[in-house]
Amino acid sequence: MTTAMNQIWDEINKIPPTTRFIILSTLSITLISLPFPSLVGMHTALVLPQIWRAFTCFFILSKSLNGLFDLVILFRTSTDLEGSGGGRAGAAFAWGRIVDAMLILVLNYPINAYSLFRPFFLSLVYTQSLSSPHSHVNLFGLASIPNNIYPYVILAIDMLLGGPVMVIVGLTGIIAAHFRHLMSISPSPVPAPLRSIISTPPSWFERWWIATDAKERRTGYGTAYNPTQQRTQAQAHSWGTGRRLAD
Repeated sequence: MTTAMNQIWDEINKIPPTTRFIILSTLSITLISLPFPSLVGMHTALVLPQIWRAFTCFFILSKSLNGLFDLVILFRTSTDLEGSGGGRAGAAFAWGRIVDAMLILVLNYPINAYSLFRPFFLSLVYTQSLSSPHSHVNLFGLASIPNNIYPYVILAIDMLLGGPVMVIVGLTGIIAAHFRHLMSISPSPVPAPLRSIISTPPSWFERWWIATDAKERRTGYGTAYNPTQQRTQAQAHSWGTGRRLAD
C-alpha cells in the first residue's frame, strides 16, 4: 500500500508545479462543492467576510460530462504552456495565472457568477492561442480547428449549451488574458510600474519561486524531485507527457 502511494505521489510530483496546483485544487474543491455548494461558490455579498470564495470559485467544475472534458483540456493546455515549471519561466507562468484570476474577479463582480472556472479555463486557452496561433486543435475528433480561433469556438459552443450569460462569463477570461498580454507588448497610457506588475512577476515572487523550485524535498509519500531538472523518458508520466492539443 505504501509503495503504491509513493508511486502515485511521485507521478503527481512530475506534473509541473502550477499545473499540479490547479488540477489538485479543481478536483478537491469540486468534490467539496457536491455536498456543500453554498460554501465555495462566488457571491459578491459574501466574498469580503468569506474571503476564501475568491479562491474556491475558480475551481468548481461543471457537474456534466463537459466538466471532465474541460479538466482534460485544462491539464494539457496548462502543461504545454508551463513546460518544466522551473526558473523565471515557471515564475512568469504562475504570476500570469494570478494576474488573470484577479482581473477575472474584477470583471465578474457585477455578474456575480457562481463558478469562475470557465473564464479561468478560457484565459489559459486564449494564452495558448497567442503562443502557438498556427497550431491546430482536434475538436472531439470531429474537426481540426486553428488554435487562434479555438477560444471563440468554445464561446460558440457555450452559447449553444448555456446561452448568452455563459458566454459573457467566459469572455471575461479572454479579456483578462488579452489585457495582460497587451501590457507586455505595446505602449499604453497605463503607468509603467503597474504595467510591469501585470506583465512580469515581481522580483520577490521570482526569487521565492526559484528558491522553492531549487529544493529537493522529502514528503510522507516519497521524494518529490526538482521539476526544473531535465525529465528523462523514465520520469515521464505513465499516461504521456504534456503536449499541444494538436499532437
